[in-house]
Amino acid sequence: MKKLIVACLFIAPLNGFSTLKQAINYAELRPELPPIENENVFNSRFDNYHKSIQPSTATKIFNWLGISKPLWTPNNLEAVVKQVLKNNPPSTLSLSATPGTKFNIIGPLFGAYHSLVRILTDLKEYGLIDENFKILNPNKYLVFNGNVIDGSPYILETLTLVVSLMAQNPTQVIYLQGEHEHEMFWLNYGLKNELQHRASYKTLKPLLTEFFAKLPKKLDITVDNNDDYLRIASMVQKKNNDAHLKTLITAERRNINYAENPGIALLQSTKHTTRWSGFSAPTELYQNYYNFYYDAYVVLTIAAPITNSTLSLYNRDVRNKKSSFTQAANYNIVTAQETNNEGQAAGLIEVSPANTITLGSTMDLSRTLKSIGTNLKAGISAAVNQINRQGGINNKLLRVYVEDDQYTAQLSRANIERFTQEVSPIILSPAGSPTLAASLDLLKENKIFVLFPNSGSLLFRDPSLSSIINFRASYASEAEALTYYFRKKLLGKDFAFFYQDDPYGYTPLNGARSMLKKLGIEKWTEASYQTNTIQVEEAVDTIKKANPDVIGLFSVATATIEFIKRLGVEFLATKKIFAISPLGDAAFKQFLDSMGLKVTFAQVVPNPGATDLEIVQEYRKEIAKLGKKPDTYSLEGYINATLTADIFKKIDGPLTMDSVKKVIENIKDYHFKGLNLNFNPKNRQLANELWLETSSGIWIKQKVEDLESIRKE
Repeated sequence: MKKLIVACLFIAPLNGFSTLKQAINYAELRPELPPIENENVFNSRFDNYHKSIQPSTATKIFNWLGISKPLWTPNNLEAVVKQVLKNNPPSTLSLSATPGTKFNIIGPLFGAYHSLVRILTDLKEYGLIDENFKILNPNKYLVFNGNVIDGSPYILETLTLVVSLMAQNPTQVIYLQGEHEHEMFWLNYGLKNELQHRASYKTLKPLLTEFFAKLPKKLDITVDNNDDYLRIASMVQKKNNDAHLKTLITAERRNINYAENPGIALLQSTKHTTRWSGFSAPTELYQNYYNFYYDAYVVLTIAAPITNSTLSLYNRDVRNKKSSFTQAANYNIVTAQETNNEGQAAGLIEVSPANTITLGSTMDLSRTLKSIGTNLKAGISAAVNQINRQGGINNKLLRVYVEDDQYTAQLSRANIERFTQEVSPIILSPAGSPTLAASLDLLKENKIFVLFPNSGSLLFRDPSLSSIINFRASYASEAEALTYYFRKKLLGKDFAFFYQDDPYGYTPLNGARSMLKKLGIEKWTEASYQTNTIQVEEAVDTIKKANPDVIGLFSVATATIEFIKRLGVEFLATKKIFAISPLGDAAFKQFLDSMGLKVTFAQVVPNPGATDLEIVQEYRKEIAKLGKKPDTYSLEGYINATLTADIFKKIDGPLTMDSVKKVIENIKDYHFKGLNLNFNPKNRQLANELWLETSSGIWIKQKVEDLESIRKE
């Protein structure tokens, strides 16, 4: 008994996490990554481990008698939370900072107690805090950007340590509400489980509910009483088009974004706002599933004007036990250009409205063509991020403002009209034929100038329509190439076409008709459906009666999925099927795989995952930074935005619709990062190639001019 008492006194003479040494000692007593014990790794449980570390009866008696004192117990959490609540922390936060003020931001921790201890140790060496967690400089802050809890076996310990910092620094340690702290969300995850196994659930549940509810959702920062501001916020805020919000530092949901990053990532930006995400949770889940192996935090250094502020990443690789924290990168918060420690860099863009080029784009981000729109937007964003990091367009910042039109003509028209008034008459890569057709009168009257629409309709290839420039080949060319291939190479005989009854569907239908006639076939089957519907019953009956051996799809994904389901796999299994490029996205292909069907697609860009063209290699690196896999539509968006910047750089003088048009119309034999571009005044198109993505995975290049030669034979 005497030896046991001595051991307890030696191991645990201290009380709570009142010093950094105590926190370090506790971390040394516990393994950092006990194995997850359940199959649902996103809601990890450690029940057996928690049982194994419960104090014995003898230890409890010694603690009660005061013979020994544990390094930490759940009672410490209860006491410190009550202390913080007595301070009545504000539920909303806005700070006016002076130049030089620093905000040390720790991203979602998800209970990464050991990592937090190492970060605090570094911050002590850096001079931010002392041994007792006191922040030593009035112009320095520590911000926990949400989701401190859940995801590890040490949630209670992590929370105790964070709240202890708050108690010691009521105005300088800020804990922002994250998704897991918001509206009792934590009751579905590990914190509830830990309370039930390790603490008094009945006592701590109401206390923590009150505490989490009082956490602020965001921190807004201004400087020198200027209207421009920065925001730190973990949770997604409601749509914010405030021109004064220059930067948002958020906490991206890692379970829906698999991008590898070292602790900071540049996200898709909006019309006015550059968006960043920080992350600080090298737990077992994030090491194994996301390759995140870093202790990491970010330092925001305020400058005047606020657009000159910087973000610095400090991290260490947890796989190297002897490694120390280093400054891994330093960025301007708005342009994302790399800078030195003083925020300076060669060719640094001066951020101002007069020094910003802003374009508008409209596409479906929520309904029928959501998959196409979100991928197209991601490609544009990846290109814009890269362009600005490299100095912008002649040292001007590029912004592309993308609005959702839900694949409806009325919303598309409204978006474009608003762009002409508030943004620019130059519209980049609007998506959808019937939606862009709603603004055809504006094109004819030269009130807008459309660059590289995501449409293959012949409606926008009229040589007299001088206010539009196409990059991609037309749907007619796609359908001609597919029809020729299936007739001449695959020996198809009886053709049927499923098409959308509007300009989007008419263009490939007419191309297929023309090619079949050229190949000596006079009879085929046509079946249609109405735009923005999935009423395909009549089309299904028509196709079944015809029983063709080749089916061409000139439709959108939602209607096509319904069409395929109604026809049935048994009927389609013996058919040869092809489709135009709008159906060639990953989501539709996944559906086809689930049905066991093979389809050949026309594509207007080369293979995004394998081609070694310079622009495609660049694209793969940039799209990976946004957590996206290579995809034809994000590649198209990337090419469109990159080419736009290249064209703008060639303009001598003011950037206007006429100056842009003049540069493009003079493009002849231009080799742009592996692409061969020529402006064709007959169809106002730059690209002269398309690809057939066969069902075997082979991509076949097809020159558009060769199809024209076939038609003329």
